[in-house]
Amino acid sequence: MDKSLPNAELQKVELQKMINSEHGINYHKNVNLSGWTFYKGDSFITFRIMDVNDVAVCVLEYIYITCKEDLLQLFARSVDFWHGNNVKYIYYRAHRCNQTVAETILPTLGFSVANLRNYKKWKYKWTSTNGYSENDVIEAHSN
Repeated sequence: MDKSLPNAELQKVELQKMINSEHGINYHKNVNLSGWTFYKGDSFITFRIMDVNDVAVCVLEYIYITCKEDLLQLFARSVDFWHGNNVKYIYYRAHRCNQTVAETILPTLGFSVANLRNYKKWKYKWTSTNGYSENDVIEAHSN
């Protein structure tokens, strides 16, 4: 009997709960968890790698960090993985929250960051519970 499937589904449900706790009701529906997820303590980065016009692109789906050291270690591990998969470009978009990963830490790692105040392209409807409008989004990409 394969025990990995129930454990994987349980992990997915736990990730969804953590994601919703930061942003709001049903936000997890807009986060694709079908790719890779790297963990460090209670922190995690989930991403997928796509081929866009014959260029490998990493789409960071979600970054959940409890401390800066975890983020740096997760990124170090991820960069090795992305390099091994010939990733040339990294993209990240997320709803604004009280964590300042995208605004303060990603620029120090070489990312360009933009605030999108009127974003209305969510695939699934959700309700923000963290004090920021559903339309308040952070977007980052590698240079």
